[in-house]
Amino acid sequence: RIRQTFVFQEIRESKSLAYSAYVSYQPGTEVGHPDYITSYIGTQPDKLLTAVDTLSDLMNELPQIPLQFGNARNSVLKQIASTRINRTAIFFRRLALEKLGIQNDLRKEVYQQVEHLTLSSLTDFYNQHVKALQFNTALVGKRENLDEKAIIKAGEFTELSLEDIFGY
Repeated sequence: RIRQTFVFQEIRESKSLAYSAYVSYQPGTEVGHPDYITSYIGTQPDKLLTAVDTLSDLMNELPQIPLQFGNARNSVLKQIASTRINRTAIFFRRLALEKLGIQNDLRKEVYQQVEHLTLSSLTDFYNQHVKALQFNTALVGKRENLDEKAIIKAGEFTELSLEDIFGY
């Protein structure tokens, strides 16, 4: 969530490169399953490469902006404090935790960790676990709106058919 705020503010608000932008870090749902990092940029075709380059730069180097970090951390704390698990969600939440080998509700521990999180410790985590990863980019849109020469400059490009994607 903290990373998402940085990306949105830089791509959407500071540079006006996109209608929407986010990055999400999702831990694995079971012991031994991989974590996922997903990003999204909704932009105009003429701003595509600049937006992708900007996102790539942000994924390579965590911005060191203490004010944005503090705002994002406070937002996460408010979200944790206001979230309620009720009805059938109690059962499914418990089941999900058991798949991870966890026997207790982690929200209190997570809240305390986020409360004491510093930009420096987040940067250390990022440099150790995220920075070295290689990311794949998928472009979705009308083919006639894409500048193929510019896209090829950005790296290897493979066009997929509907059959490649959906299997029919």
